[in-house]
Order: sequence, then C-alpha cells, then structure tokens
Amino acid sequence: MDCYRHPGVASTATCVACAQPICPECREEVAGHAMCHACVAAAAARLSAGQAPPPQADGNPGARSAAENQHLRNRSREQE
Repeated sequence: MDCYRHPGVASTATCVACAQPICPECREEVAGHAMCHACVAAAAARLSAGQAPPPQADGNPGARSAAENQHLRNRSREQE
C-alpha cells in the first residue's frame, strides 16, 4: 500500500489517529505510536488550546489517542 501523501512510495506504518498509510518521511513516533505529521500537529494544537479531542470512529466524544494520553500524562508530571 502506498503512502497517502506520496503516491508510489510504499507505506511502512499506519497513523494511529487517522488510520492512513504513511511512509518513513511522513511518520513521527509519539509515545511509541506512529502518527502522520498532520495528526501530530492537530493533536499538539488541541492540547495546547486545552480543547477536547474530536470524536473517534466509534463516536466516543471523550476518546483520545494513545499519543494524546501520553502527552497529557507527561504534561501533568511536569506541572507537579
């Protein structure tokens, strides 16, 4: 399967937030999970603005990705 941003380039992972196939150039490791640049930027913006994450595919409005949960845990430890 090809990377969703780079047709013709094989994907090596799937973004845990959007489920799109991503290549090594598009991949970021966040809390041990592969995420695409767009999802990392969106999660960082939501977290810095203190907004709730968008509903996930199962419709759970309070669902957060594992990467967002890890970021929140790290942030709360830094504030202690």
